[in-house]
Amino acid sequence: MGRRGPGILKTSTETGKARTVNSLDSVPLTNRISGLSTSPFELDATESVLLDRYVQRFSTTYPAFSGPTNPFLTVLLPLATQSRVVLDSLLALSAVQSWENGSFGMGAAMLRLRQKALGGCRQLLSQLNMRRVELNRPAGMHDQTIIRVFASCMLLLLYEKLAGEGQENWSPHLSFIAQLCSQPLFWPVDKEFDFLLSLFWYNDLVRSTSLQTPTLSDFYLTGISTQLSLDRLSSPGRFAFPRLIARISSGDPTVTDADIAAWDGRLDWFPSFALVASGDAETRTHWDNRYLTMDPHVHCVKHLINNNDPTGHTIMSELYRISGMVYRRQCVNMPMEQYLSKNCLALWAVQLVQLLPEGSPFESTLLWPIGIVAKELNLLDEPQRAYILARLKALERQFRMKHFSCVIDMLLRSWRASDAGIANTINSTILLG
Repeated sequence: MGRRGPGILKTSTETGKARTVNSLDSVPLTNRISGLSTSPFELDATESVLLDRYVQRFSTTYPAFSGPTNPFLTVLLPLATQSRVVLDSLLALSAVQSWENGSFGMGAAMLRLRQKALGGCRQLLSQLNMRRVELNRPAGMHDQTIIRVFASCMLLLLYEKLAGEGQENWSPHLSFIAQLCSQPLFWPVDKEFDFLLSLFWYNDLVRSTSLQTPTLSDFYLTGISTQLSLDRLSSPGRFAFPRLIARISSGDPTVTDADIAAWDGRLDWFPSFALVASGDAETRTHWDNRYLTMDPHVHCVKHLINNNDPTGHTIMSELYRISGMVYRRQCVNMPMEQYLSKNCLALWAVQLVQLLPEGSPFESTLLWPIGIVAKELNLLDEPQRAYILARLKALERQFRMKHFSCVIDMLLRSWRASDAGIANTINSTILLG
């Protein structure tokens, strides 16, 4: 899509008096963003605060990677300055990070902006003749409208997810995006769609593991995303781990622990790495997985790893590897002689969570593995249970998002059922990741 000049946003002062400011001046970090729109949008005082919070806080704390290509800034922010619908969706998402002491500090604003964004999405959809676009995709306006619909829906999906809302709220967004992405002729060739597609794939996989059901997209199973060639898909190893997990979710019994152990530990399938050139992201420092066969009550993981000073990347790679093994056991009937039990694996996973320092950018990716492995902690693992709850509460305070609290509630229900010898058959209705 074409780019225009620096963005002009009309904002209101605390007294309600309107003023027009250049977004590059009013929000310091946006001086790193080029090509903002010249379209004027009038923001009230609350919306101005939310925009600033998104740039200064959300876009730097939520992604696992916030380098110069961070798409939460380089993609979503320019799109928001070109479309009021995208902007309203982004501001609503920013308000989600106001959760504190059991309530949202900007609850009224987030609900108002959510409703406004939903109405804007309906208006954008009315501009599209879907049949015409499917058969003969025109350039220009339709490309831009599709991108804006896609971006707004993804932002609203993140809103529902991080606000801890149930499946009935986030499921329609994910289903619609899955339908949109199933039409290759819809797809513009640009970094915006590249990132949004990665964001969809990731959350589709999170949904799949949250509910232990197949993904809506068959990308991970087929390896085919579009008739067009996307540069970032050129590396076959980039999506190796998600592909294994999607196969497990689909009921594929041929995935083995050896397959998961052979994964090279790449984490550049996280959406924030979408615009990082293939091969530039840090890859795995090899750890000796033989420690998994030892007793985690006796041995300490930090004494058994080859790298005495592991990075956040290597810790998270190993945590996801163990989570994949646990998830495989949750989805597939394992033989009784399987020597790596879910409980022992979960105990190793807790040690890895303890090893990840507070403030690591990978802390935003902890919910997925925790949501999988922590359920396997039993009545004898009270110290590990207490630690996981304390870490989740610390993350809730740090990120100021409700979904951490929702995961705490889910784990407490799961543990109570397990301790009482009751099968916990209720799948989580929140996105654990």
